Amino acid sequence: MSGNEERFQQAMNQGHSAAWDQLWDRAAAFYRQALEEFPDHPKTLTSLGLAMYQLQDYKEALRYYQQATKVIPDDPVPFEKVAELHERLGNLEQAADIFMKAAELYAKNRDVDKAIEAWTRVTGLNPENLMAHSRLAVVFERLGRKQQAVTEYLAIASLMQHSGEIPKAVQTLTHAIQVLPGSNEAGQALAYIKSGQLLPKPIRPRGVTGPLLMAQVKKLEKSKTADSAAPGLDPIEAARQKALTDLAGILFEQEDPEEQSARRGLQAIVQGTGQLFLKADHSKIVLHLTQVIDLQARGKSAEAIDELERAMEAGLDNPAADFDLGLLMSDVGRLESAIRHL
Repeated sequence: MSGNEERFQQAMNQGHSAAWDQLWDRAAAFYRQALEEFPDHPKTLTSLGLAMYQLQDYKEALRYYQQATKVIPDDPVPFEKVAELHERLGNLEQAADIFMKAAELYAKNRDVDKAIEAWTRVTGLNPENLMAHSRLAVVFERLGRKQQAVTEYLAIASLMQHSGEIPKAVQTLTHAIQVLPGSNEAGQALAYIKSGQLLPKPIRPRGVTGPLLMAQVKKLEKSKTADSAAPGLDPIEAARQKALTDLAGILFEQEDPEEQSARRGLQAIVQGTGQLFLKADHSKIVLHLTQVIDLQARGKSAEAIDELERAMEAGLDNPAADFDLGLLMSDVGRLESAIRHL
């Protein structure tokens, strides 16, 4: 049954107005009213997905964007949002698969830059994704970006060699040399293969720390739940998990400061998050936070305390860090110190 168009438009307009004012809870309420009139309206689904994302309810945001992919299956944007949300939730395999889908749709729509961006996200999450490297190699070659094409052909050759497809690896590197004659990297790689030496496998580029840490946090949660006789986590472990999730989530927003500022701009400043790391040592914070989560996953609370304190000394300023530090200090019996942070 068709909904009421007037009520729908009024709710959508009120939702957009609230979103403009950064009142995301009100925006979500109005968008839900609009959905009651037209449950499969794509703009309403994506608007509600954005509102839930801004409210940090990532599972609900995922649900609405997934529904949008079914309503508008030829639009790459909802697929890209679904992939980003899977990243945020630590579902790296699903994220890579759906970024791949988004890339193919962008390519079909002749939006080459966005397709390249999505394929690059795939290789960042899964450096051994042969299809994504192949797509990038062909596109870079067609665009005349020869060095980038050769880099992708090197990755392809490495993956083929490691899977035992030596003739294809040789063929790929021979083509790479044709693309960029005199390429030392391609020539050396070809010599390695012909002499029976293994090429190094492709590695993750910089900039995917957040998704990897979130996946580690999710793995830790599953481990804690499996070890417990009762279903779910006890309140203390649940609070610890929330703090770790928040810390890993910080890294989704905080790449290199210049890149962050360019991408997020006014919206980030309005929300009060745009300056978090600008006066901090980003690389040190990332390094120490990575260690904090890894050490906690292995039950090494004392070492995790040292790493978290170093991250805070480098400029990390977040309530989740204080809370996690308090729990860690409680774990090792430093109760007076723990109280100051909890």
